[in-house]
Amino acid sequence: MKKIAIGLGVVVVLIVGAIAIVPRVIDWNGYKPDIAAAVKDATGRDLTIAGDIDISVLPGGSFSASGIQFANAEGAASPQMATIERIEGDIALLPLIGGKLVVERLVVVDPVISLEIDQNGRPNWQFANAPAAEPAEPGESGGDAPLGDLRLDDVRIEGGAVTFTDARTGQKIEARDIAMSAALPALSEPLALDGSLTLNEEPTTLAFRVATPEQLMEGDRAEVTAKIDSKHIKLNYDGGVQQKPAPGLDGVFDLDIPSAGALAAWLGRPLPEGQPDPGPVKAHAVFAADGGAVAIKEATLEGEALKATATGSLDVSGDAPKLVLNVESGVLDIDRYLPKPPATAVEKAPAARPAREGDLFAGVPEEPFDLGPLKQGEADVRIQMGGVKAAGFEVGEVLFVAKLAGGALTANLEKLALYGGDVAGEVRLDATGDALQMATDMAVKGVDTGKLSRAATGG
Repeated sequence: MKKIAIGLGVVVVLIVGAIAIVPRVIDWNGYKPDIAAAVKDATGRDLTIAGDIDISVLPGGSFSASGIQFANAEGAASPQMATIERIEGDIALLPLIGGKLVVERLVVVDPVISLEIDQNGRPNWQFANAPAAEPAEPGESGGDAPLGDLRLDDVRIEGGAVTFTDARTGQKIEARDIAMSAALPALSEPLALDGSLTLNEEPTTLAFRVATPEQLMEGDRAEVTAKIDSKHIKLNYDGGVQQKPAPGLDGVFDLDIPSAGALAAWLGRPLPEGQPDPGPVKAHAVFAADGGAVAIKEATLEGEALKATATGSLDVSGDAPKLVLNVESGVLDIDRYLPKPPATAVEKAPAARPAREGDLFAGVPEEPFDLGPLKQGEADVRIQMGGVKAAGFEVGEVLFVAKLAGGALTANLEKLALYGGDVAGEVRLDATGDALQMATDMAVKGVDTGKLSRAATGG
């Protein structure tokens, strides 16, 4: 028995020694061509690992690699889409036996990513060899997860940089000095993501919390907080998020933009010359979600020429979805958000004549209308505005109401004040039968056509 025990001890020592020594004597750099070939097959791009690859399994699993370069799309401005100075990490091996991945440390040093959209609208993150995703069967989540749990102890990005350019618009966004960290005790426990960066020369911080990532991944309700804080924008959400049985939010959202013009310029899309800065914009919303019913309990949008409130709900718990929406606003000055018209009028090209003289329905398709949406839903919409100023026109009070029930839609323009008069009308669509029935009624009273004509011609 003693000899057997000694023999088993020797075997164990030899196995442990092999596990400790073999990975160190293997030349992992010899696998670089295989890794590059696999990436080439999957993406059509070249991968280069200029530095060394190092892997060990005792006392724990650790790895590192340096000088990583991933080629950009053909014709892109930058030769490399992504580079990483160094990546290193430690993974606990024993928890893998129980189906749990424990990342004790993962550090990505100086990653640089270049995102580009060319003149034809092709983004460089679309790969030529990428296989098309197969549609999931109803009720499937896309396959069983290979791991039962995940723990992140020390996950960091140090000194990262990301650039985005759009050749169609000239937009350019540069983020540098990126520092990100993540911590997750388990999928059933809170996830914390924190980051800071310099975005187009302005310091910006990010924070994201998920109380139970496991529930969020399964589509169930999970508590989430998200924050973005910079000179040009402050965004905050605090509340629940769900995907089932209906996507929805259950919390409070706030947005504060000190200057819409400054924000656009900061993000590389300055306002057109001559367009005034719309000024500050603030948004506040309180959402609620209860099973298949989601609602906007209150919402406000405010600016120097804008003040609107809204409430509404969407209920998909029954056989037919039910939408309720109520929007109210003061006078909306759209001209404040548009560039000034040119000093000299541009001669308009003559309008094209219809294909058949006098046939108002020449462009209407001959195929029957799909009446399904009218028959399979309910809606109650009310929109009231104090007025609208746009392109030289001035419209007074507006009240629009629409109701959909049992396949019948009634849309009422109850009031539209226009140059001393009123415009009102109604459209009724009836889809209860095999064919769509339509009726209209319109009335115009007391409108000063002279003022209307001068507004239309800029006179």
